[in-house]
Amino acid sequence: MTDEDKRDFWTLVKGVHSFYSQDVSEFAAQIWWNAMRGYSIEQVRKAFNAHAADPKSGAFMPKPADLIRVLDGTQDDRSALAWSKVFGAIQRVGSYQTVVFDEGAIHAAIEDLGGWPKVCATKMDELPFVEKRFCAAYRAHLKACSQYPARLVGIVDQTNSARGHGLQDPVLIGNASAARQVLSVGSCTQAQPMTLHKIGELIPQTINANAAEA
Repeated sequence: MTDEDKRDFWTLVKGVHSFYSQDVSEFAAQIWWNAMRGYSIEQVRKAFNAHAADPKSGAFMPKPADLIRVLDGTQDDRSALAWSKVFGAIQRVGSYQTVVFDEGAIHAAIEDLGGWPKVCATKMDELPFVEKRFCAAYRAHLKACSQYPARLVGIVDQTNSARGHGLQDPVLIGNASAARQVLSVGSCTQAQPMTLHKIGELIPQTINANAAEA
């Protein structure tokens, strides 16, 4: 939502509180706005309706966390979906190209694991362990407003950057509009350029489409 949606949003929140016979304070309204502003007004309206219609929880006044669960699913669900995006990008794109996912938490989690080329270089028998570490890091970054890199730099851009060349256009993963937003608001901090020796270590192990074809 944007600031232009505030009036409709306040009306919606007041209506929900009235439905549950509760007053809404200015403080509570601001909490609702901060929690929901990442969604469209229509998404929030549908989430309120879904909560009210739920036989188990609909009898109680919803909290922001209740609506987020409706909108995004549980954190376990989200982390599994996030990993599926990462694994798909590993296979389709690989370590050489720079990528931008549609969630900053994915970038932060991958950086925790050592960066995009390192994650792509994971051996097949180590993938379950890396997946577990990724999902734990992703869930942690969902809870905190962590900083994250604007892009996950691949081997080509790392080596070009070390030689003073510019970066290529990244590959957008997932929702293209959301990925562009991640690119625009993320930090410009990038991983240290790879040395040629390290690149040579990664190439044989990279699990991407090129490696599969070879």
